[in-house]
Amino acid sequence: MTTCAYLGVDVTDRFSNARRQMDVCGLKKTGKDIIAYFWTWTWDSGDRIDVSAVLPEVRAARSVMLDAPQGLAQAGYSIRSSEKKLAAAGKTGDVRPPLTQPYGGFIGSSLDLFAAFHFAGLAVSPSSMLGICEVYPAAIWTRLGRRIPNKHRLTGREARVAMLQVLGVTLPTAVPTHDQLDACAAALVGAAADDQIPGMKVISVGDPVWWDDTHKCLREGPILIPQIDVALRVRLERIVEPWTSILPSPRARITDTSEEPAMKLSRSMELPLRPILAGATREARAAELVDLLVAELIAGRPTLCTYKAAVSIILGYSKHTPAYGAQLIKLATQGATFEVDGLGQIKLDTFLVNQNYRPGGKHWENATYSEAEWDRAFVGAAIIE
Repeated sequence: MTTCAYLGVDVTDRFSNARRQMDVCGLKKTGKDIIAYFWTWTWDSGDRIDVSAVLPEVRAARSVMLDAPQGLAQAGYSIRSSEKKLAAAGKTGDVRPPLTQPYGGFIGSSLDLFAAFHFAGLAVSPSSMLGICEVYPAAIWTRLGRRIPNKHRLTGREARVAMLQVLGVTLPTAVPTHDQLDACAAALVGAAADDQIPGMKVISVGDPVWWDDTHKCLREGPILIPQIDVALRVRLERIVEPWTSILPSPRARITDTSEEPAMKLSRSMELPLRPILAGATREARAAELVDLLVAELIAGRPTLCTYKAAVSIILGYSKHTPAYGAQLIKLATQGATFEVDGLGQIKLDTFLVNQNYRPGGKHWENATYSEAEWDRAFVGAAIIE
């Protein structure tokens, strides 16, 4: 096997009845070219994880980026700082989750894998960002390109291939699977952390990792994400334009009105489609919607939702009444809290707006940010109606 300096691993759930292998991507730089190789890691059948079979390739690499949580949250917290800031789909609490819980088997598998590397004497999340580190591909792709198609679609995979090629990566197959592409994006972050990708830097989001000797586990740990300079961003946006142009484009956008106290709305483009939420309960659908909206805000695509639309997609009612509005606000203000630069602590109610496309008057009584800060955060926002 070719020795690769940068590895990316798409970790899977080893407890699943349909357990599958982990896709691994290795990147090797040859001159100005970055050659990608794909292979797999297989889980052992026993209760304990033995990483001895992969240690030679891991020790030979400068960095190994795993798409999975490395540790539990701090005691007393239901989510890690890094996951909260990046609005990650999976949320790792302060105790190991049961296998019956959503993502429970995946989180348990990941915790065991990172711990095995830790006990093998490998550096987990060192300050140099060259070691065994954690990434979140959704946060990688949204920073490489805005509004690219879903990765499960051929168009989404083609767009990702095009972006990787702009970044200098040569792939062994025309269109790899979405898991292979996520592994490749993970390895790419490792290369960027080693200053091998022009125009791309890497930053660490979240708290440092540490070993909790009392409970015999790693806790917290940062997620690494890329930062793209303007020149590279323009090149990436240009290359994916054939795929982004086929997506519905948002029409209702708030315009900058620094000379007027209230925001105005432009309706020159189509409205974004209402998201289809899969949650079985109102609470689950509210949590799903706020995760989506926070992710869009962090990715630089601020999106707001009218009360009427939220009543429909969360509560299931076609009409908006004061009673339904009260139910919606209760859900929106009691749900998860996120920490976002420029606004501080936000909840779902941060994104809900009335017919004037602003939060209701009572919203500001408990908001941790001012109206001016909200205005700055949502200038250019799309509106879900």
